[in-house]
Amino acid sequence: MVDHYFLHCANAFIGVNASGKTSVLKVVNLAMNIINNEPINHIEAKEILGKTNEAILCIYFFDNQEKICCLETIISSIKTKTNEIEYFIQSERLWEKSISSVKSKKYLTDFTSIEPIAVRSNNEMYLSDDVSFIIAHNKKYNASNDIKKSDANQSGMLEGTTPVYDAYVRLKKNLETSVDR
Repeated sequence: MVDHYFLHCANAFIGVNASGKTSVLKVVNLAMNIINNEPINHIEAKEILGKTNEAILCIYFFDNQEKICCLETIISSIKTKTNEIEYFIQSERLWEKSISSVKSKKYLTDFTSIEPIAVRSNNEMYLSDDVSFIIAHNKKYNASNDIKKSDANQSGMLEGTTPVYDAYVRLKKNLETSVDR
């Protein structure tokens, strides 16, 4: 069933200057890092959040238990005494459903009739305020959502394509080089 959802494995961002192409890549990079247990304040792409009062990210991913997951993360910022911006997770909810329950692409990201399997309580004793509670899900299922370590990448299926993070890093270097000229 999974093979029928992703028949085309190439994406492109095309647009005039300052239309948001780099911003899209930064948001994707931020989302990938969040589901890979990175603290938000250590992620380079966090700058896309700016001085937000509330940024809501709905991150959809497929885990190694053949479940489609939706992680809703609400991120806020505070200004520190040194006038730096620090981010923290205000709330989070996680939903999951079996891939076999999805009958068409239309319902792939529809979680409206499903209750969350986990809700962040902010009482997690050992969880930093800027780390997603997805870390517990990943640990429970020994999961990694790292595209570089994915079965698709390891099998060579992504050969000839560029994983998002690598594309972002190369784009950033190219932009810095062109600005320096």
